[in-house]
Order: sequence, then C-alpha cells, then structure tokens
Amino acid sequence: MSDLGIKVYDEDSVILPISNVIIDKPYQKEFTTVFNRPIEKLEKGRFYILEYQVEEKEKYFENHFGVDCNKFVVTVDYPKGISYPMVYEIDLETEKVKKCKMQPSIVLNKKMINTGINSDRTQVRWVKKDISRGQCFRFEWK
Repeated sequence: MSDLGIKVYDEDSVILPISNVIIDKPYQKEFTTVFNRPIEKLEKGRFYILEYQVEEKEKYFENHFGVDCNKFVVTVDYPKGISYPMVYEIDLETEKVKKCKMQPSIVLNKKMINTGINSDRTQVRWVKKDISRGQCFRFEWK
C-alpha cells in the first residue's frame, strides 16, 4: 500500500505506481497512476483494480462517478457481527435515495482477493455495469 493506503494493479496483478498525489484528505483522494499501457475505450479484457483499506466510522461509503464506467466492482471485507451491507442509488439533484435491485452477494471463493481473511470475517461483492457519469451509490451497514 502507498502512503495514501491505496494499491493499484492491472489485470496481470502488476502493481501500478502512483506518480503524483494531487489531494490527500480523509474524505477525498486524487492521484495519478502510471499504466503499463493505456486502456482503450472499446478494448476488452483490460482493467485495473484500486484497493484501499479504511475504517468507515459513519458506517457508509459513497462513490460518485465523474465519468462513465463500463463495470464497477466493490468488494467489502468486514468482521462477522456487522450487518450485511445494503446498496442504494442516490439522485444527487433531488437527494432521493432508492434501494438498488441488485444487492451484494457473499463471496465463497476466498482466492478472489488475498486479504488474509479468516473465519471471523465475511466478504461480499457487488457488481454494476454501464454506470453513467453523475450516478452515485451508497453502501450502508450497521
């Protein structure tokens, strides 16, 4: 992990360096990553993974999309005893909150992310395709 607590790697698990940190605040991170080769818009099979570790005291996480996204995957690893996370879509103009039809599913294959997970933890995964610029998703747990 970098000083930001962020790890970026490509589809071949090659770590991509963070070349420039623009903003490093508790609720906002902005940085530049150097790719081995660019990911073209219509190119298939290319992706990158952004992994970070943070304890959310407010018991929610929001992700606002400033650009279109073909596929967004969120994996949440948490201790047993915490409620199952729920996903909501938030309309930023009206502030209307709507529960998403597709909710996270429990990950049974622990090889998906090597986080040293043991039996006292649960991991869930949520996948959303074709996200448009301006969409916002909130993950909540208790």
